[in-house]
Amino acid sequence: VDSPKSTPQQTLTLPNAPQNPPTPVQQQSLDVDTNTNTNNAIYDAAQQDWMNNDNSTTYFADYPLAGLDGLQAQAPMDFSQYQMPASCQTLPALSQDLPFSSSQTQLTTSQSPVKENKARTLSQKLLQGKVIIHDRTHKYKGDNPANVYENPPSVRPWGPLLKKTRVPEHTFEYVNNFVELMPQKRFSKDELITFMKGTDCPNAQRKLTLWIQNTPAQVNQRYVMAGNSGKCRYKHCPGKFTIWKGFFRVAFDEFSNQTGTTLDPFHNAGYMHLHCFEKLFDLAYLIHYGAAQYGFTIQSEVRNFPFESRNPMSLTRDHHEMAGAYFEWLQQQKPRCDLLWLQQGPGSRAFYDGFTVPAPPSHHKTLGYKLTTSHLAREIVGREATREERGGANIGIHKGNLELFMHLKSKMKNPSKSLKRRSRDDDDEEEQDTITYNPRPTKRARAPRVPSINTSVNTSITNPTVFDDSDVLPAYNPLDFMDYQADFASNSITNQQINIPSQLSPGLQSPGPRTRQRSREMSVSLVGFLNSRNHLTRTQAQEIGARLADEPSHVQDNVLSGVQPEVANILLRDGISPVVETKIKKLNKRQLKDLEQVIERVEKNGDMRRVSSMW
Repeated sequence: VDSPKSTPQQTLTLPNAPQNPPTPVQQQSLDVDTNTNTNNAIYDAAQQDWMNNDNSTTYFADYPLAGLDGLQAQAPMDFSQYQMPASCQTLPALSQDLPFSSSQTQLTTSQSPVKENKARTLSQKLLQGKVIIHDRTHKYKGDNPANVYENPPSVRPWGPLLKKTRVPEHTFEYVNNFVELMPQKRFSKDELITFMKGTDCPNAQRKLTLWIQNTPAQVNQRYVMAGNSGKCRYKHCPGKFTIWKGFFRVAFDEFSNQTGTTLDPFHNAGYMHLHCFEKLFDLAYLIHYGAAQYGFTIQSEVRNFPFESRNPMSLTRDHHEMAGAYFEWLQQQKPRCDLLWLQQGPGSRAFYDGFTVPAPPSHHKTLGYKLTTSHLAREIVGREATREERGGANIGIHKGNLELFMHLKSKMKNPSKSLKRRSRDDDDEEEQDTITYNPRPTKRARAPRVPSINTSVNTSITNPTVFDDSDVLPAYNPLDFMDYQADFASNSITNQQINIPSQLSPGLQSPGPRTRQRSREMSVSLVGFLNSRNHLTRTQAQEIGARLADEPSHVQDNVLSGVQPEVANILLRDGISPVVETKIKKLNKRQLKDLEQVIERVEKNGDMRRVSSMW
């Protein structure tokens, strides 16, 4: 078909074709025509035209074919400014086995789409500047983590088979194409131990790390299963599996060597309250020794991710001093962990791995309490005043204690029950009591801020049960966990001139149940310590008073009756008196009457040290 006469340009001669447009039936037959001679003729004509023209001539940009009626040239394209590569001088050979139709073949050089190669390496992604924004004003605006992070490796289910299931089901099963455990799964203490030890785990790339983190807010879109992914995995969680903002958590990361660079840091196997973890396991011993024996680590979350504007889970998210509080707590727990490790030498029957704890520790001795109080000490004054004005179960009251938090929430939900019980007690006692009735104040008077069971004061007394100067702990000597048996065989760790006790002191060994023997040893140790000091500072008195407030009444009686009167007065004023005052305000009329009789009897005898009898 010749081009228009007004525009002189080269023509491409085609074989004779029908002049009339084909019918739809003919068009369908032409599209599936396999006549190789016609296809060869079209190809030879195009090849000859290309070879006859140099780079300065024109070429057809597109060939809109309508069956085989003709091939009309479009607007010419100037190649004078374009140097054609040598590899493009020859038109590639067309397959003669395929039909030549408009729906399958188009000869084009300028309008082919060009796809941008997806960045696959860390350096390529960094050069592209892909960063996920964690700012409220720029949130959810085109940030897709799938464009930054790779798909996680496939993880097979493992663990013991569950009982009473229709089909065989493993204890640890994962969401399809992700590294997160099934969100409906909750685990007991033994199952959590199996997961951390990795017994019979088929994943060869597993590098488990337990990250101690802040609980981030407004990140449900980053989880695999939205809000269900951030639940606590402990079966008997007192918080009903919800991890609120303000509480610290433990993240189970099975691919810690890839998280943050190639894998999404929000995709972990599961999470757990730090409070629940410390109630089940000896966290300090696991960090120092226990975790390394089973091939995993426990670390604080202070990472900076290259593809995130900030880390909303970091301990230093709000205050950079939080990392110092974490290591300060580890330093305080180090002597106890060292002695436990030293007792597991050759010939020792004791074996302690940190997973089996006789009884949970007091809350004010936990890492969660240390981190919470450190956070509260560094916040602005306005926040504390706002919490005091709002009231309720706020962090200033529970200080990371999950049981106390749930108890306060339950009291807030059912205030009528406590009011009914209080009015019923008052009505029953009006007929029998002759003491003048003072109505309850509308607002309870606050006790002065003194150390109690929920507070802690840094003192020079690391352990009041040890008051002998000769009982000095050895310096911390980190071991090579891979060759710890060889170290014991060579006695390299015991070359220091120290006298290792045959049995740990009650204050240094792992937390255990309160028994008569332990209570007796504690009271004797405290009495000996107090009587050996000529002068007792206020800080020491506050620490010992807070310790006594957490002990039974008979231990307090033994300590207060065995020390000097002035020392007993200091302990009462700094440790126990506020607790007594709080309890007195909660007494009903009959109990107040009995209390007055007890006070009269104590004043008559002149023994003011046995105040615990007023309880």
